[in-house]
Amino acid sequence: MILQFFCFEKRKPVPTISHKVLRKFIYNLYIGAGGVEEDAQIVSNHLVDANLTGHDSHGVINAIGYANAMKDGPSAETSWKSYVKHL
Repeated sequence: MILQFFCFEKRKPVPTISHKVLRKFIYNLYIGAGGVEEDAQIVSNHLVDANLTGHDSHGVINAIGYANAMKDGPSAETSWKSYVKHL
């Protein structure tokens, strides 16, 4: 399965990305921000799955925000569990 994103300003398609590549990218982003492997796996799967099921506002668009929230390392406030509570 692949995801295709669109640039709404110009209405031109942007590169199509394999869900496997995107999952790995988000996993690495989360690990790089100080997350633990189990959480990184859960976060990457949930974000990509959200996009694949048509819930783009709950998908990969949130990955950077999650990583930025972890600037000082993972904590109870920045774990995936706290984000799930907000959904």
